[in-house]
Formats: sequence, structure tokens, C-alpha cells
Amino acid sequence: MRKTGTLIFLVAMALLISCSSVTVKTDYDREYDFAKFKTYRWAAGKEINPNDELAKAPLIYKRVQDAVDKELTAKGMKLVESGEVDVVILAHAGVKERMQIHNTGGHYGGWYDPYWGPYGGTTHV
Repeated sequence: MRKTGTLIFLVAMALLISCSSVTVKTDYDREYDFAKFKTYRWAAGKEINPNDELAKAPLIYKRVQDAVDKELTAKGMKLVESGEVDVVILAHAGVKERMQIHNTGGHYGGWYDPYWGPYGGTTHV
């Protein structure tokens, strides 16, 4: 029984460590008084860059909005759909390609090896 508990713990820790590749960066003026903001709205229309990764994924953007709305409401701010507001919020996300695929050798100038397919070469990921 103790071995099973230890195994579950190790698997859970491995899963948590594997999630650490996601990086979130924030920056703000720590001396600014954010308590004076009472109302906010989300950026809309031309305020949003159509090439932004969140703009391309409306479901994820909605989840980000819901999470931010929950936190700001808990801090006493009020979401206003139109009119004058204290803050306009624009969420932004970016991605980097982390997997690269290189095909070496093969039909175009590579060596022939029947064990690597009809034209030879290898693929490295």
C-alpha cells in the first residue's frame, strides 16, 4: 500500500514538473495606485490585433476573459460594456515553435541506404 502511494506521488510530481515549460511574463509599476480603478472593459474591434494568437482562438480568449473577470470582480472592479471606463483590458499571447524537423540525406544528394526507406536519409526531430 505504501509503494502505491509513493508511486502516485512521484507520478503527480512528474506531471507538475512537466507543466513548468509554460512561461508567463508580467510587468507593472509597483508604485502606482491601482486601487483608484473601479470600472473596466475589454478591448474590442480594431483595438485587437487580428494576428494575435488569442484573437485566432476565440474559445481560449473567452476563457482568459472569464478568469480575469473573476479576479477583477473579486477585487471590487465592475465590468462595463460601453461608455467611460477607468481601464481598457487587452489580453495578448504569443507562441514560439519548439519542435524542429530536419530531413537529411535522401533522394536529393544524400546517400542510399535501403534500411532507411527507398531514397535513404534520416529525419531528426
